[in-house]
Amino acid sequence: MQDIFIVNVKIIRRYEMNKQVYENIISKSIFQLLLIIFILASGKTASAQDFSSAMSINVNTYMQGNVTSGYSEEQNYYMFSVPQDGYIVLNFTNPLQQDNEKYWDMYLYNSEYNELIGGTTIYGNLASTNSTAVGIPAGVYYVKIQSSAYGYAMSTDIYGLNIKYTASDTWEKELNDTFTDATPIVTNVEYYGTTDSGYSSGSDYYTFKIVQDGCVTLNFTNPLQSNDDHYWSMYLYNGKYEEICLREIYGNKDNTKAVSIGVEEGTYYIKIQSSKYEYGKSTDIYGITAMFEASDYWEKEFNDEFTTATKIKVDTKYYGTTHMGYEKEKDYYSIDISDTGVYAVEIYTDNLRNDDEYWTMCLYDSSYNEIGKTYVYGNKTKHTIASALSKETYYIKVESTKYEIPASDTVYSICVTKGNSNTIKENCSHEYDTRQSDATYFKNGYTLHVCELCGYSYKDDYISKKILSQGYVSSYSKGGNKSLELRWSSVDGATGYQIRYYINKSSKKIKNIIGTSCIIRGLKRKKTYKVQVRAYVKEDSKTAYGKWSEVRKIRTL
Repeated sequence: MQDIFIVNVKIIRRYEMNKQVYENIISKSIFQLLLIIFILASGKTASAQDFSSAMSINVNTYMQGNVTSGYSEEQNYYMFSVPQDGYIVLNFTNPLQQDNEKYWDMYLYNSEYNELIGGTTIYGNLASTNSTAVGIPAGVYYVKIQSSAYGYAMSTDIYGLNIKYTASDTWEKELNDTFTDATPIVTNVEYYGTTDSGYSSGSDYYTFKIVQDGCVTLNFTNPLQSNDDHYWSMYLYNGKYEEICLREIYGNKDNTKAVSIGVEEGTYYIKIQSSKYEYGKSTDIYGITAMFEASDYWEKEFNDEFTTATKIKVDTKYYGTTHMGYEKEKDYYSIDISDTGVYAVEIYTDNLRNDDEYWTMCLYDSSYNEIGKTYVYGNKTKHTIASALSKETYYIKVESTKYEIPASDTVYSICVTKGNSNTIKENCSHEYDTRQSDATYFKNGYTLHVCELCGYSYKDDYISKKILSQGYVSSYSKGGNKSLELRWSSVDGATGYQIRYYINKSSKKIKNIIGTSCIIRGLKRKKTYKVQVRAYVKEDSKTAYGKWSEVRKIRTL
């Protein structure tokens, strides 16, 4: 059969060389009819040089062809149709060539001549080459087989082509490389696709709708790649094309989930994009599922500022994530307090990989003034801000940690509950400011610890009050007119002194003196007086006294 084909090719070439001679003998139309008969008789399907004259072929059917010139201007076009949505793989077979150079390129186009599979290269050391699988809707398509470019090897050998088609409702539909051309999908069903280009120019878009609030999680499956490089990026957008989250797909994982995101009912988009040029690339088939769970108890993105805060209620647990893992990602919640009292704002998390700081939670009043703050650490599953709240609207912010500290996209939950007088002390993580109070003559000294978060305080390390030293009467002299002149020792810290003198207990008199001497007049003659001194210190309206000195007996003249 191949010998017959070679003979026919020679006939065709003779016609090209002697075109005028043949046309004088037989009309051009009659020759074209004979040409088709010759080719069909050889068992080889005819082909054409452009879309308009493309030869019709069937899917899942092996056919043969060849190119007579080994340069890129030589090409064959084929046309086929598929009755329903599905995916195809172009299979090209050829004899092994003498080396591993590029010999052919294989392309796929839709009915509008848009390229769906670009330049699958056929090398000489591969007897069979498959194109990337591509999802398509029902319709008409074209295949182009082209000789290699001028600088590469060439071959006019007979090749085989088989368009392998499988009907399916769960494949992307090319071209779906923009938001407006996104492939519609339903939630909780896995769809399949490929990025024909292994670089960032290759993108697939999908769109889905949810009819009530809830939580979306994107799940990406793919074969394990050759290494742990970045192969794809997976994005989620809202109906305004605003990016909600991003997840990079690495080659050492065959299953990757995006962080769960709380969303409102509406239209959403997924973009699967090939990795950038400097990363790994793959044209393998991937799977994508938009998993959705209806719920009234999730944050609603975007809630990254006070004015878009997610509304929550007392005694109800809500869920959220900070998917970026860095400080630019924030979740805000608002809550109306209708009953004045002490409340605990609690955040719960899983035990994370270490005891670093993962989030910060802040409490604000209706004027956006911060009134409480706590840091969320990985080795604790519950953190609390406890505060006395009056009747007004309050705001809660959960913020990812700073860039240099480990981050987490783990799901957290928050709940605001009313407590009692012990709630603040029991639930606060307590960050104390320590102050020293010195001892005085009126009170003990101590160390005071005051929590900067909730105001709870306690004292320890007590120091006894100061005591004035005991003085003594150092000298005296008897004066006339029934008087005594007294002198006494000074006492450190004393404001003044008291002199007590008496003959007996019922006759005690006290005199306040500033200084360390005085004259006592109006005494009785020839009587023995008992004299004592003590120091005192005065501060505002308070007075502290030292001990009375030993009694000194003095007889008047």
